[in-house]
Amino acid sequence: MSLLRSTLALALSAFAAGAAEFDPWFGDGMVLQRDRPIVVRGLARPGAAVLVRLGDVAVGVDADASGRWLARLPARPAATRPVELEAKDGVADAKLTNILIGDVWLAAGQSNMEFPLRREAHAAEELPRLKTLWRRLLVFRRSQCQWMIAASCKHSIVI
Repeated sequence: MSLLRSTLALALSAFAAGAAEFDPWFGDGMVLQRDRPIVVRGLARPGAAVLVRLGDVAVGVDADASGRWLARLPARPAATRPVELEAKDGVADAKLTNILIGDVWLAAGQSNMEFPLRREAHAAEELPRLKTLWRRLLVFRRSQCQWMIAASCKHSIVI
């Protein structure tokens, strides 16, 4: 029981101290735009030194008076090998995994954006071409955003 209390106290103290975290649109499985500088944002304790690492490249930044931090990482070429993104502030580490560097496309619309590909007139021809794990979708809902791997109609609710 005391181990549970100690673990809970440590977790709560890290939270109360403002442990480093990423802004909500950064998540596991995301894609970052290739061949462009990569900007990463988040929160930490006001004035905290934050080390941000993407793969084997790291930069140090300081959180401002409100705890906001912004790191600029150098451009990277497209890659099919996933990398990790970390933010360390000496209190607690934030870590995102399975991140790809590639092309990012923005598509927006209304209810037509939720039309499943499996109901499209050419679905029988197009769905077999989607057998790659390199397509990722960031789906915004009213109360959340979540990255999903769009591998096939069997693995993703959005296809």
